[in-house]
Amino acid sequence: MVLDACMADGRLDLLKSLSEQLEVCQKSLSEYLDTKRCAFPRFYFISDDELLSILGTSDPTSVQEHMLKLFDNCAALVFGRGNKTITGMVSSEKEGFEFRNVVPIEGAVELWMTNVEAEMRKTLYQVRRMDGACRCCGSLCGKPQCLLEEAPCSKTVTATAL
Repeated sequence: MVLDACMADGRLDLLKSLSEQLEVCQKSLSEYLDTKRCAFPRFYFISDDELLSILGTSDPTSVQEHMLKLFDNCAALVFGRGNKTITGMVSSEKEGFEFRNVVPIEGAVELWMTNVEAEMRKTLYQVRRMDGACRCCGSLCGKPQCLLEEAPCSKTVTATAL
């Protein structure tokens, strides 16, 4: 039965045609994914399948499982009420920070993820410039031990990135 199906007239031409159509489809998909990666270059750090899982859903929390690949030592985003905004980030060590400005989740994922990256940079720049302000005493105390006690891993990662 299998041999009869393989030996049918025109079968080879049909298979070649299907193979060509599949190649065209794969090329179009690769071009589409490249446009998304160009819009948000951190998408280059994840595989095509992972990117498709993010793009193929309207749920913004789908990026959570890929955060460690997208951002160094960022385990999760902190979502606001109803997953309509992003309010901060949390590291693998459970250290986190709140964004100075909430990032709305609007439009394509690559657009709001670009906004998340920009707000992360702005917030960390502002935190670094505060010259020692800490939550423990609520002032600009300038004590290095306060910075280290508050979030030692985040400060270390920030310092090594500079």
